[in-house]
Amino acid sequence: MVFLKNLKNIIFKKPEEKNKDYLIELFKNIENIQKQNKSVSFTIVGVKKNGFLIKIKGLFGYVSFAHMPWKYSHLNKWRTVSKSLINTSFKGKIYQIKENSILVDAKNHALETPILVNDIEYQGIVIKKLKFGILVDIGYDFNWQYGSVIGLIYAKKTEKISFLNKIEVGNIITTTFSGYRESNKIVLTHKEIEKERDEKEKDFNRFKQNTENYRKRVLVKTYNENKIFYLENKPIQILTQNKYYKHLYNKNVVHKIINTLKDGDFIECYIVSIGENYKISAILNIHKVDSNQLKLNNLKKELQNLIGTEQKILVRCNNTSGKPRFYFNNKTIKMPIKKSIYNRTERLDVRRTFSQLEDKDVIICEILGYYENGTPYAKLLFEN
Repeated sequence: MVFLKNLKNIIFKKPEEKNKDYLIELFKNIENIQKQNKSVSFTIVGVKKNGFLIKIKGLFGYVSFAHMPWKYSHLNKWRTVSKSLINTSFKGKIYQIKENSILVDAKNHALETPILVNDIEYQGIVIKKLKFGILVDIGYDFNWQYGSVIGLIYAKKTEKISFLNKIEVGNIITTTFSGYRESNKIVLTHKEIEKERDEKEKDFNRFKQNTENYRKRVLVKTYNENKIFYLENKPIQILTQNKYYKHLYNKNVVHKIINTLKDGDFIECYIVSIGENYKISAILNIHKVDSNQLKLNNLKKELQNLIGTEQKILVRCNNTSGKPRFYFNNKTIKMPIKKSIYNRTERLDVRRTFSQLEDKDVIICEILGYYENGTPYAKLLFEN
């Protein structure tokens, strides 16, 4: 009875009607229970860092998380659910009486397996968020009489369920039991998650029905010299294998076409398939690209290399308007007379020069750039 010598250090509430003799009787009773190795009921009344403060036979004691009837894989899970166990009762054996505490082991407390019913709702505490869903302990719904009853709400991050972002560890949520998976693990669902999943599935089926096996305009975006293709803001994969194209085209031709594309270009593609999570595969509409976009992009590349250079421009005046037209490499070139190109005096000189030009004259100009349709424009150079 060493502990009786340090009675003042023992943690207990001391109502006025209790006296020293009464407390001595309580401790004698605790000693006898320990000697007889009996199981005794206790009630959780508070939470400590690594366990619970309990009330046992009128005195205060302590049960560590490690001595509870069930285990969690991490202490954080105990700390998440611990407050919800206050006022619950279990049975345990007193394994040590120290000067200021009674230590109890409840690992042998018998726990039954609950009978869960399909499509019935159970409340639970979120104990962990995973890449593929959330773990919920529905032992909470049974006031922990069955101990921990963990189920998984399956939801991959790739599904992008927005409701998952609102759920935090420690939240109490209402789940629905959906059965068991391998190893007898519990499968749970949540109304909001299922509702959002159904809406996404309808949107996907609608998109697939209106897109798969159709020709669509695809946007080209360039990131760090890598080209990414988008259909309605969804990335797609351009297939380049020979089997997808006619025999006169091979994957080298397809890659050549792709290399000519610039950021912001649109190309026409044939959507081959749409898989889970909008995994879209497509092939180039090769003829469309070859006859239009490819030629335009090649022309722009040529013009880009000519910007800032002096070139000979052919003048033709055989049109009914009487205004001269200008040609470079047998293609039209514009000669705008703008403030951004010439000062006031130069603009007057340009107009005077243009009015004096004759058919098949050649003038020297500086290539300034090109318009979106590939038409170049230039500035007239005056002799010094």
